[in-house]
Amino acid sequence: MKMTWLLGAVLFALAALAVSAPVATAAAPSVAQHVICSTQTTNPIVCALPQSVTSGQLIYVATRYNASLSVKGVTDNCSAGADSYTQDPQSPQRAPDFSTGLSVYYASGVRGGTCSVSVSYSGAPNPGSVELIVLNGVAASGSWDGSAGATFTTATATPSSGSVSTTTGNDVLVEAVALMSADTYTPTGSYALIDTDPLWKRMAIAAEVTTATGSYASGWTLKTATTGAAMLTAFKGSGAPTQANTGELQLLWDDGTSVAGTATLYQEGTTETKVDSKALDSTGTVTTSAAIDPTKSYKLSVVDPTGASLGQELTAPLPSTLSSGVLAIMSSNKLVVTLRKADRSVASAKLAPQ
Repeated sequence: MKMTWLLGAVLFALAALAVSAPVATAAAPSVAQHVICSTQTTNPIVCALPQSVTSGQLIYVATRYNASLSVKGVTDNCSAGADSYTQDPQSPQRAPDFSTGLSVYYASGVRGGTCSVSVSYSGAPNPGSVELIVLNGVAASGSWDGSAGATFTTATATPSSGSVSTTTGNDVLVEAVALMSADTYTPTGSYALIDTDPLWKRMAIAAEVTTATGSYASGWTLKTATTGAAMLTAFKGSGAPTQANTGELQLLWDDGTSVAGTATLYQEGTTETKVDSKALDSTGTVTTSAAIDPTKSYKLSVVDPTGASLGQELTAPLPSTLSSGVLAIMSSNKLVVTLRKADRSVASAKLAPQ
């Protein structure tokens, strides 16, 4: 076990670099502001955003209405210029008993300024609600990343629209639920409740920001089982990451030749979980694009082609304040380790650009 000190030393070096050198990272998507407006008979419903909208943000619109009606149009009067709204492909969702309709629209890369959004219907919404959410850090074009929708005419206390599979690692997921009768709402999983219709209590909205691609389900827990409709829409973050190397290791002998073997990375915890395992290539290099969390403990084990150990290391968790900086440095640099052939001890270790 000749490398037992190696990764710990390198991670401390990475931590020092993360503190001393600023790293340019994209702002995480977020909810900038939101408002909900309700009425019995007014058509259209005009809902004003409480704060000025920044150019390039996204305006999300969800509306609950009597399902015997239809949404005729969504417009805004932003002071920097009107925007064009796109209907979500899963919209509208109309309960077959015509008790509840739910529609979702959005405008990407808006012009901004002081904004009111108008939603018009084929008749009085009876009752109607409009939710507006302004998202920051979302792609100005091509922002839609999938959606799901469902209706439920059998009363349920756990409605769901289904799942969405995201294509980027920092989506904003917005889920909406519209009900036939008043209720109280608790979103499931990692969703945070944004708004509940204060007048009719027949619609609620929640949102979540993801950190990895994957399949994400919507879900709610209601106080009373009822019928209605639900939708889930995913929007891509403007700094959406591509799947890049999160770690690269090169092993060389002190005579300049490449080390052959296999490197395996484990995440430690209650149980040890294999994260990745790959053979070193002809240059003695191995990369991983697996998600690495520096606040967790990892073990790296390297064996030669006969299965004999070249070394292993158990790393200690780093503070969360250093995580993004460490990951940024790891993604742009490789760790080059030189071993002495005589006894397989470490001769040197350094960071080099990938």
